[in-house]
Amino acid sequence: MDTASLPPVFQGETKSIYGWVAHWAAEKGGDSAIVLVDKDGGERAVSWAELLSAADRTAWYFRGLGLREGSRLAVALPNSLAAVAAALAGWHLGCCVFFLSPELPGKELEALLDQIQPQLVAAGGKLSGWPVQNLTDASIAALPAAQGPLPDLCLLPARATATGGSTGTPKVIIEDMPMRYGPIDFYSWQMLTGEHSGQRLLICGSLHHSLFGNAFYIAMAMGNTSIVLKQFREELFLSLVEKYRVSAFVLVPTMMSRISQLLETRPGDFSSVECMHHAGASCPVWLKKKWIALLGGEKIYEFYSMSEKVGVTAVRGDEWLLHEGTVGRPFGCTVEILDDGMAPVEPGTVGNVFFKNEQPGSSHYLLGSQKLSQAPDGAVSVGDLGYMDADGYVYLVDRRSDMIITGGKNVYASEVENVLKECPQVADALVFGLSDVTWGRRVHALIEPNCPPEEFKLYSFADFCFRRISNYKLPKSIELVERIPRDQNGKVHKSRLAEEREAAGEDAQQFKFITVPNGHQIYAWRKKKATQKKENG
Repeated sequence: MDTASLPPVFQGETKSIYGWVAHWAAEKGGDSAIVLVDKDGGERAVSWAELLSAADRTAWYFRGLGLREGSRLAVALPNSLAAVAAALAGWHLGCCVFFLSPELPGKELEALLDQIQPQLVAAGGKLSGWPVQNLTDASIAALPAAQGPLPDLCLLPARATATGGSTGTPKVIIEDMPMRYGPIDFYSWQMLTGEHSGQRLLICGSLHHSLFGNAFYIAMAMGNTSIVLKQFREELFLSLVEKYRVSAFVLVPTMMSRISQLLETRPGDFSSVECMHHAGASCPVWLKKKWIALLGGEKIYEFYSMSEKVGVTAVRGDEWLLHEGTVGRPFGCTVEILDDGMAPVEPGTVGNVFFKNEQPGSSHYLLGSQKLSQAPDGAVSVGDLGYMDADGYVYLVDRRSDMIITGGKNVYASEVENVLKECPQVADALVFGLSDVTWGRRVHALIEPNCPPEEFKLYSFADFCFRRISNYKLPKSIELVERIPRDQNGKVHKSRLAEEREAAGEDAQQFKFITVPNGHQIYAWRKKKATQKKENG
């Protein structure tokens, strides 16, 4: 690795994340480290000196509550100075910091805490049976000043995250990797994302999510200013890019789609943007092409990874154009495509995607009953399906758990979703399987239309879809909803949505049938109450 191309400050010793914050506080204490942006656009700038002071006060406070090296600290806070200070303080004391979504329902949060068994929970509300501290920006500001320096420990393991739970109960994954950054880390990140020192980074998602959290803390180590949205809104995104002359940003495909739709009516100025990277979900080809046309392929980076940290593939936009649809080639690992019998498949053949990580450090489920599938040579898989071309580029098809077997044929939910989202009438779409007497499982779609539901042109929608995907892959039932129930990082609990609909049964629904061009039937699924309200209105 050519780390000699890095600025001199990054070619020296490896520092902990707390050590880098202290470094930048000494060098440019009054400059903004973070700009926190509310949903309504209200802003609060936090300087490097203020950030270090908040981390020091919080560390002494946690120490007084009994946290020591090896303690488990759970942080379930929204994007805020309190969330950042709690994490920095925990690492400084040598704790393993567990990031949890503050949006989790109480029962799921309790279940995760039962697994973690934390010594302290930093959260915004009360949880029975756990030592919870209700941390806010105001409460941290009211803490006593630090009593002096504390040893900077930052031990292994330093961090743990919870999976999104989109295919079942969330699982906690401990990352056996230090929160320390040196030349190799900075160079690798630059190769993966295009990001480097001296930039202004826009963070659009929750910091508990590894995609946004990694980008945020590495930017912090590099001394960059991060503009952090407390809640994503596409209008706010565009205004902040222009106001702060943003150099870099990170998105998930759902955000990319919403921004793209807004740009059709509201032009955006991206002249300051040097790079962007996206990950977290499959990106439709048509959407990727729109962003390449907008920014230029050399500015767009994509990587495919997972919470389990078993491996990474990466590709830049101009390279992607030569291998359309790929998620890139392996980065610091090797990839194998194996059949269900663990035998390698030919290039272009769909199989199970296995990774063998060549980098130090590992991850594992915490007290999880689910185990990763392991090949005889030690390669592991999280359950993704895909294929590799003759040039070594990886292409994802879907998660095995999201595959729908209908009428004896395999349907990949992500493929159908990508087609539905391309329809001009559709703002967002989600596909999963439901029990069906005729088909065994039927393809069911939640559609968030770009118009009031009663104005949605079902026949035009069906015609659009039939021209793009095979008959058996099309949704046999469609449910029009005001909003796809995603969290702010674009994640959604498919298994929970399916279970709710299976439990309700068809008797609780009203159906509207329409015959589409090839004679296949498609129907819209609306709740009775919502339909009656519209009829009465």
